[in-house]
Amino acid sequence: MASIDEKKNKYAVKLLPYVRKFGIDTLKTDEIASIMDISKATMYKYFSSKDEIIAYIVDLCIAFIEEDEQKQERNNEDFVLFFQQSYKRSILLSFYISDIFLKDLKTGYPSLYETLTASLQDRIKKQANHYDLGISRGVFNHLNSLMICLSEDVIIRKFIDPLYLLEHDMTLKQALVDYYQLKKHQTIHPEIFDALDDTVMMEELDYVVKKMNANLHVERG
Repeated sequence: MASIDEKKNKYAVKLLPYVRKFGIDTLKTDEIASIMDISKATMYKYFSSKDEIIAYIVDLCIAFIEEDEQKQERNNEDFVLFFQQSYKRSILLSFYISDIFLKDLKTGYPSLYETLTASLQDRIKKQANHYDLGISRGVFNHLNSLMICLSEDVIIRKFIDPLYLLEHDMTLKQALVDYYQLKKHQTIHPEIFDALDDTVMMEELDYVVKKMNANLHVERG
C-alpha cells in the first residue's frame, strides 16, 4: 500500500505539466482536484490548501535540483558523464520550472520563489565549479565556466518555446540535439572529444523530447 508521502507525490506530479504551461495565479482548487483526477474531499485529505500544494510542488522541484550529487574528485570519464547528464537535467529543469511558473510564484509566493531561485542559482555555481575542475584536469577547454552555465539556461528556455521554434523552423528535438553538439564542440577538449560515445546520450535526449512533446499539448479544463 502506498504511503501518504507517495500519494502526495503522485498527485502533485500530475500538476507539473499544467503549472509549467498555465502558471498558478488563476489555478482554482476545483481545477487542481480535476487535474489530480481525485475528488476535492480526497485532495483535502492530503493537502490542506492550494498554498500547501504549491509549496509541495516547489519542494519537488528543489529535490530534483539537489539530486545532482557533487563530487570533488572525478576522472575524465566522470567529467564527460557530468557534462551529458547536466545538460539533460538542465533541459528538464528549464521545461518544468517555466518562466510563467516562476513569474506567478514571484508575485503570489515570494518566499517560495526566493527559495526555489536560490536553489537554481546554487546549482549553477556548483556546475561552474565542476567545469573549472574539469578545465584544470584538461577535460574541458579554457572557457568562462559561469558563462557556460548561464548561457545554457537562457538558450534552452528559448528552444522549449513552441513559438520560437516555429519562427525559426526547428523541431524541439533538432534544436536540443544540435545545441548539445555545438556545446560539446565548444566545451570538451579535442583529445577527450574524439573518444566520446554519444549513443546513450542520444537515446536519453530522444526520450526526454518525447516526454516534453507530450506535455506541450496539455489543455486547460
